[in-house]
Amino acid sequence: MKKAATILFLANCCLANSGEAWSAPFDDAFTPLKGEAPCYARAYDSAHLKAHPAQQITRMTLAMSKTGEDGKPASASRFELGVGVKRKASQEWYGGHAYCEERAGGFHCFLEADGGELELTPLPDGRLKVEAKRLVFEGEKDFFSVEDGAFAIEKEGKVVQGKSDDSVFLLDRAPLAKCRESDR
Repeated sequence: MKKAATILFLANCCLANSGEAWSAPFDDAFTPLKGEAPCYARAYDSAHLKAHPAQQITRMTLAMSKTGEDGKPASASRFELGVGVKRKASQEWYGGHAYCEERAGGFHCFLEADGGELELTPLPDGRLKVEAKRLVFEGEKDFFSVEDGAFAIEKEGKVVQGKSDDSVFLLDRAPLAKCRESDR
């Protein structure tokens, strides 16, 4: 038994150092289902929003691109996500593009144009925990940001600020059509 465990340990070390390592968190969270690019989504219901009155984001989607801008297939060391959110008192989808890499059993993502950072952690129940370090989105008529327990909306030179409960989101694996809603 000890010999088998040692062989398994050495095989894992060799794979990890070969550059072709199998990545369980990535494969579990981002393997395409039924040929569709992976999508995570959540629309927060009125009961949840009532229990979290400072939460500004009412819907969130994350859709993985099968290939990067360079045409290379997505991998644990580098993949891209489309990020979409809706906020209270707005029907507009805010969107951004994130560049991600695997880190310590999860993933770290930077949103383009200094749009913030996300930490992604696959959960055993199949959901994805999204920790927003900071999010900044430019809408058609305004800017929307959440950071450090506060939100800000800038529209026509006026800024509205308040408390925010938008740092952790639990998203469910969803059909790609749910993520495409944010593209409209």
